[in-house]
Formats: sequence, C-alpha cells, structure tokens
Amino acid sequence: LTLTPTGEALHLIPRIAVLGVGCKRGTTAEKLETAFAAFCAEHHFASQGIVRAASIDLKKDEPGLATFCRAHGWEMDFYTAAALRTAKGHFTSSGFVQSITGVDNVCERAAVLAADGVLFIPKWARDGVTLAVALAPFAPDWRWKNDEP
Repeated sequence: LTLTPTGEALHLIPRIAVLGVGCKRGTTAEKLETAFAAFCAEHHFASQGIVRAASIDLKKDEPGLATFCRAHGWEMDFYTAAALRTAKGHFTSSGFVQSITGVDNVCERAAVLAADGVLFIPKWARDGVTLAVALAPFAPDWRWKNDEP
C-alpha cells in the first residue's frame, strides 16, 4: 500500500492525495501536464493516488488549469487567501506569492485544506508552476468480512 511504488511487486495505490496547484496567469494545460509529469517522476509519486486538486480562488477562471484537471478527472477546490491562511502546518513561504495573492503559499496550503490532512510532498516549483501533495486521513481495514451468517 503506497503512493511511491518501486520494484517488481503488486502496489495498491489509495486515492487519498490532493494536488495543490499554483501557476502564473495564462498557464496552459500542456505546461501543467509537463510540470506534473516531472513532479511525479522526481518524487516517484503514483499519479493515480490523486483524487482532486486545489488552488486559490484567483485561479478558478484559468482555462489551462480547468482543462488539466478535467483531463485527469479531478474536481477542483478553490480557497480565498484568508481561508488559505487558516491551514495548519509548516509551509514554504514566498514574499512574491504573498505580494500577488495575499497569502505566503498557495499549493501547500490549498492541498492541506482540501485533504483535511497533512502535507506529504512539499512545494515543488518549475517554470511558473508550483505543486504540492497532501494526504487525507486514511486507515485501511484489512479484516476479513464474511457475509454468511
């Protein structure tokens, strides 16, 4: 049971991850896809574990972000800067992001809020795109269930 499969074995990948996304205005779906592929490769992360994506409400009308998420079948959660500031945890702060959005970090905070969980992969930045992954609380139940009386 893993989100970072390696080796020749059966890997069960739970759908418990939320992708936090930050990007410059006008970022294309193709650019997001390229960044996401590199992010997954560098972290040995199984993209099948993503259940949804999240960002700041300033991005809710970004066509590239909408197309990227739709292509993966992910719903999107959007948060105001004030809501993002309420996220619990330690986050990678950026003065530049603060000056543009009103909050010091978008991708990590959005992922944590949408997952109602903890940061798993911290902020990763490349070519105007920032990504992070948070995990929703998860407790597998391995007990055998027999429907017979």
